[in-house]
Amino acid sequence: MPAPNEPSAQNHLDAQNDVSAASEASQPSATTQPAASAARDVTDASAERAHRARSGRRAEMLPGLLLIAATGVALVLANSAASGAWHGVVEARLGPLTVHEWVAEWLLAVFFFVTGVELREEFSRGSLSTPRRALTPIMAALGGMVVPAVIFVAFTAGGSAAHGWAIPTATDIAFAVSLLALVAPGVPAPARAFLLALAVADDLFAMIVLAVFYTPGLHPTIVAVALGLLIGPWVRPRLRRMLQQLSMWIVVPAFALVSAGVPLWGAGAGEVSDAAVGAGDAGAVALGADPVFFGVFLGLVVGKPVGIILATWIVQRIGRAWSVSRARRAGTAVVQRTPASVSWPDLWVVALLAGVGFTMSLLVAQLAFSAGGADAVLHTEHATLGVLAASFVAPVLAAIAYRLLRRRRK
Repeated sequence: MPAPNEPSAQNHLDAQNDVSAASEASQPSATTQPAASAARDVTDASAERAHRARSGRRAEMLPGLLLIAATGVALVLANSAASGAWHGVVEARLGPLTVHEWVAEWLLAVFFFVTGVELREEFSRGSLSTPRRALTPIMAALGGMVVPAVIFVAFTAGGSAAHGWAIPTATDIAFAVSLLALVAPGVPAPARAFLLALAVADDLFAMIVLAVFYTPGLHPTIVAVALGLLIGPWVRPRLRRMLQQLSMWIVVPAFALVSAGVPLWGAGAGEVSDAAVGAGDAGAVALGADPVFFGVFLGLVVGKPVGIILATWIVQRIGRAWSVSRARRAGTAVVQRTPASVSWPDLWVVALLAGVGFTMSLLVAQLAFSAGGADAVLHTEHATLGVLAASFVAPVLAAIAYRLLRRRRK
């Protein structure tokens, strides 16, 4: 017969066993714990990548927002009671040059030097480093320059204003990338890469046009580009980042501040002689009838995307024909692809955004009409307004295209 204490001891032992079993049941087994840990690691890594992507997009947006703010300030000052005082500051002489000339020629040289360094980098080991990788963006950039130039010349044919044919041919790489992060934040990485490659090739051709047609002699901007191309590989990464930051946060906004301040009415809608604009009825031609404005605006908003898409389509068709020929000989199938696996709808978003001309277009407008009287001044103002209007409308159209694309994919 058991002693009186034995039942209670047994009960206590059973209770401990029950607690241990419950504890073991509540914890993952040795086989499931590594899988759960791996799943948590994947989730954490995905969240970290998403956070970095959002932070990167915000960082890309900020220079564009600053540029928009500088442009807005310039327009407000030029069209307010402070207009006279503001133009007095911009045209004030500091030694041999005015404030505007110091910024547009010498300070902007920093921007062109950085552009030269980046061009050298892309040709050395970037998106333009091999003929196969470079072909499509280079041809797209050429198409995006030829069609806008044809549109501008069609509007200004027969007059001295036709000399500004290159105004709507350039894409502002920094502004376009900033606006891409703002209006199309979910665009695939290949589409963004194609925009960068396209803009880099566009910059190269814009430099050539600027040097050949608009800057006789050693203009500071051309010298800066040449130096960037020559010494690019030897520029230390820290110095390069510092110059990029200086260009984004100070140089380009300063250039917008002194260049975008044109009147929206009054003197800006003044008269342009019939000799200056080419064929047409003699007399006063206001902004709404000035072919320079429409040539620039439509060249950027319509000509840029049409030229880019058309050139890309031609390259792809030729490439497909060549691939089909090779495939037939090898007995394999061929799949047609857009550049870097970018879908055609995404390519339209990028092409529309390429209509943001800004920095280079504003500079070409000032150089194209630098010599002349009142007509040249008005052409410069109207060309500037065309660039500003296009730089507003192009991202709006890109944003609409992106929203329609997302709705279609859902």
